[in-house]
Amino acid sequence: MAEIQQINFAVNAYQSRSRLLSSERVLNFYPELSPLDSPFKTAILFNTPGWKNWISTDTKNPVYGLLATDEFLYAVIGLTLYKISKTKITTILGTLSTSPGPVMMTENGVQITILTQSGAAYYYDISANIFGQITDPDYQAASSVTTLDGYSIFSKINSGQFFISALRDTTSYAALDFATAEALSDNIVRIVNYNRHLYIFGTISTEIWYDTGNATFPFLRIDGGLIQKGLGAKFSTALDTTGIYWLGEDGIVYFTGSYSPKRISTSAIETAINSYSVIDDATAFIYTQAGHEFYCLTFPSAKKTWVYDISNQLWSERGSLNIGQTEVVAWTVLYHAFFNNTNIVNGSKYGKLYELDLDTYTEDGVPIIRKVVGATQFSNYLYHTIDRLSLMLDFGVGIDGNSQGSTPLIMMRNSIDGGYTWSEETTSSLGAIGEYPTELFWEKLGFCRSFIIELTISDPVKCTILGAYLKATPGGF
Repeated sequence: MAEIQQINFAVNAYQSRSRLLSSERVLNFYPELSPLDSPFKTAILFNTPGWKNWISTDTKNPVYGLLATDEFLYAVIGLTLYKISKTKITTILGTLSTSPGPVMMTENGVQITILTQSGAAYYYDISANIFGQITDPDYQAASSVTTLDGYSIFSKINSGQFFISALRDTTSYAALDFATAEALSDNIVRIVNYNRHLYIFGTISTEIWYDTGNATFPFLRIDGGLIQKGLGAKFSTALDTTGIYWLGEDGIVYFTGSYSPKRISTSAIETAINSYSVIDDATAFIYTQAGHEFYCLTFPSAKKTWVYDISNQLWSERGSLNIGQTEVVAWTVLYHAFFNNTNIVNGSKYGKLYELDLDTYTEDGVPIIRKVVGATQFSNYLYHTIDRLSLMLDFGVGIDGNSQGSTPLIMMRNSIDGGYTWSEETTSSLGAIGEYPTELFWEKLGFCRSFIIELTISDPVKCTILGAYLKATPGGF
């Protein structure tokens, strides 16, 4: 007689070209490996954060960029540069005269530099409280900006050249203060400062330069400092303490902490990315929460967000409901800053900034759809009768009152053909406040060779999936 056994449920976003191989999906959950002495032997799935209102400005314009310093958060919202204190006092610093779209922001300890999509750049002098456009005649329209050792470093649009400002003065330039990344003669897409080295990403290659201290021109390429991988989207770069993450021109996601790139995307992720008609609009950031570090990579045109958990090297998805709340599209969080020990982000509503909060279960009141498609259950091509599916979750998570979530439900359906067709959806309760059932289960689920489970939760409640258990009786052909 068959016994109920814990199964490997879902830990990774891996939808293979063959659905029978894997249809696994993790949407708006993240996996965490169980402690060694835990009774749950597989990964636990926790809900991703919602948006807790942090500040609202008197504007109906989108957020285009965030930069945190020790004392202030700087935000470009619409055409306006804002300074926000730790006590949320908001000051308007100036207005950009060119429509920005996504901006790059950096600071040299004296000034904030803001580079717009048009190539025009602006500055804010922190001590002098002066805002303006960079108008030096030797400034050239730029495609990216970073700061190293007090220099503002720009890449010239549609070229392999980069140029630098005067030391600690982002408003001043000299005609001869430029160099060319020319190992493979490709155009520069973006320059990134990591570990006091310049990583100069081109369309098909990356060069690594350093500050020599030379008074004539300080930067020089490192011998052997060439990575033969380029950058597929200039806003896809993100840094942590170990290195740089980016989307390659070949649709592969890479990491490097030195001179050798490491592929971190899977074949399934790469198949998805290479199916998108546009990838150069991808944007990314890294944030840390609950002991996990997440690289969040969004493709706005493809309406998709992939998230790499750097802590356990697993992929998942994030998504927001569209305006009509009819489908899950890309996560609308595109900009992030860690300020005053808080993860601050933009959202779908204009003029607002939010805190990523694990105890908030909506995106500014909009439901979050959480979905898990489990790993394919398959045993030596044998037919099985699926007698019982049981789940262990956090129960009694309902919210007070009569609104959505007071009697939260989890929806289940299953597939016996690799995810091509699905059973009717059935629901079970996660428990109102104070209700703690011992388990949640479904019975008599079919006769099959392969078995896949899909779970969906749309109520605004805490959700932790601790384990899935299956009782299956072997049968004949």
